[in-house]
Order: sequence, then C-alpha cells, then structure tokens
Amino acid sequence: MSPEWLNAVLCGGTPGAEITSIEVTGGSDGTNTRRALRVSYNDAGTAAGLPTDLFVKSASAMRTRMMNTLTTRGESEVRFYQTMRQTLPVEAPTAIYAGFDRQTGRMLIIFPNMAVAGTKFLDPSHYITREQAEGMIDLLAGYQSATWNSPELRSSRALPSTLRYQELINVRALPFAKRGAVGLDRAAAVLPEALTRVDRDKLWRLHMASIKRLERRAHVLTHYDMHIGNWYITPDGRMGLTDWSMRFGHWSADLTYMLLSALQIEDRRNWERDLLKRYREQLANGGVKELPSDEEIWAEYRRQTFHPLYFWLTTIGAGVLQPDMQPNHISLANLERMGQAMVDLDSISAMEEVL
Repeated sequence: MSPEWLNAVLCGGTPGAEITSIEVTGGSDGTNTRRALRVSYNDAGTAAGLPTDLFVKSASAMRTRMMNTLTTRGESEVRFYQTMRQTLPVEAPTAIYAGFDRQTGRMLIIFPNMAVAGTKFLDPSHYITREQAEGMIDLLAGYQSATWNSPELRSSRALPSTLRYQELINVRALPFAKRGAVGLDRAAAVLPEALTRVDRDKLWRLHMASIKRLERRAHVLTHYDMHIGNWYITPDGRMGLTDWSMRFGHWSADLTYMLLSALQIEDRRNWERDLLKRYREQLANGGVKELPSDEEIWAEYRRQTFHPLYFWLTTIGAGVLQPDMQPNHISLANLERMGQAMVDLDSISAMEEVL
C-alpha cells in the first residue's frame, strides 16, 4: 500500500484534497497483519472531513497468502464488505476499501478506526453480561432471519457451504485432523478429563458428521468464526460483530459457537435455555415462517459443539508452516469453555443418536 495509492482511495472523490502525512499508531500480527494509521490532509481534505483514523487489515505474510489462495478465507471476507454488508440489519464495520487478488492471495481492507471513537473490542477476559448476551442473540437472529432460505443466497467460491469449506481446509490448508490431535495434547490441562479420554479418531469423525448432516437443511448466511474476539461493544452499548469470513450453512453453527465462546461456564449453564428461546422469538420477529421448534434448537445446539472446539484445537495445534493465528492464552480460554460445554451437553451422545 503506497502513499500514492492511499491518496487516490481516500481523496479521489474530493477535488484538491491530498494526504500530507501518514503515521502508524499501532497494530498486531496474527492470521492477518493489522495496523492503525493516522492520516493528515491539506486544507481541502480537512474541510471535507476525510477520515483521519484508519484500521487496515491485510494478508501480507506468505503463510496467510498461501492459505488464502488454497481456501476462500480472504476472498469471502472481502466479498462481505463489497456486497453483503449494506444489505443486512447488523451492527458490523463498514469498509472504506476492500480488495482481494485471487492469484496471490493478497487482501486489503480499510476501515474507520472504531476504537478511537470509543468502540470496545472483546476477548475471553471480558465479562459478558446477560443483557449483552441477549444483544448477541438479537444480532445473530437479525442477519439469519434476513437470509433464511433466501433464493438469492447460493453456495459459490466466495460463499462456500460450511461442508465445502471444511473439506477445503482439511485437504489444502492444513492437516486438520492431525493438528487437532496436537491441539488436544497442548490443551489437555484445561479440557475435562472425560473429553481427553475420548478416542481421537471417533471425535474427528463426529466433528465431520456434525457438519455433513446439516448440508441440505435450512440455510442462512453464517459468519462461522463467532468467537468472542470477533465481537465489540459500541459507545452506546450495542453488540457488534466483525471479521466476516462468511459461509453458507445451518443456523445452529453460529448460534452454538457464539454462546460457547462468549459466556463463562456457569453463565452458559444458567442462561443457555433462556437464550435459545429468545433466539427462536427473534427469528419469528424477523419474519421466519418455518421456525425450528424449541426442542430442535436445543438438540442442534448440543450437536454443534464440535466445530468451535476443532477450530481452536487446530489454532493451538498449528504447525510451523501455518500462520500464528492467536496467542495460546486466548486459545486455552476458548477451549476450556468449549470442552466443558461438550461434556455438559453430552454432545457425543447427541451426535451418535442421529448417525
């Protein structure tokens, strides 16, 4: 990203405006490269109110770009901000620019820096209140009801089904089952003993079966990476969701992942049934006619714990050729919650009942 290119993006629609300085004010590196920028303008740009605080997300690391070319990760997120964001009733960032190059796997998205305006980005150390959990349910039901069995929503390269995406990353991006097994070793100290005793091949088979059995059922737009680190709180207290590597899938995937990652274990145990009832009510308020029953929602919630668990097992179990996606303490906090939920909900028996 050159100063000349950024000048064209930010000032191209404002006659006489030019960038006078660019300062890097912060950033971090993980799956993607993230940088906060402060931009100054000449009088024309300042008078026009052009954005001064930016957040830039890019795929600059070779390992990330390789993953982007082998899967749909970067392209799907860019397409969300290019085509889907403006159509959905959802609190999510708006991109100033979003672009993806399929040949090289390079991705670049430029946002206003929401943190400067008072937005609070979350991680497992932040306590989620009952009211905030209800706000998360409402946001989820909002975008799902807007896309529920929509004839305009079809699986494609940039919007793969959840099964297609999983099959892609199993084969192309990393040995998912093998890295998951490594993750089980690395996370053993925070996982329930009952889960560590389960045969690993069996656990993997149930994980894949939990995705395959939903392939032909009710389909919605799914975010598919609903961990608490992708959520934020706006200055006026609303819950928002970022990092939209969207998929085409079943409603239960995002619902389950969200609650397992966001809530402390005791809160999840105490609130989950009420939150699932609220989810159904919000789907009805959103116009969904063929509502799943309370019993179906509970059953699918119990069966969809495998996907979030394996996403985090492969994160902490990553090999040397994979991107450093998350710090270990974040992975372990998620896995502790997800592993206990799998035991509490008896997810293994719930899946075996339908095989």
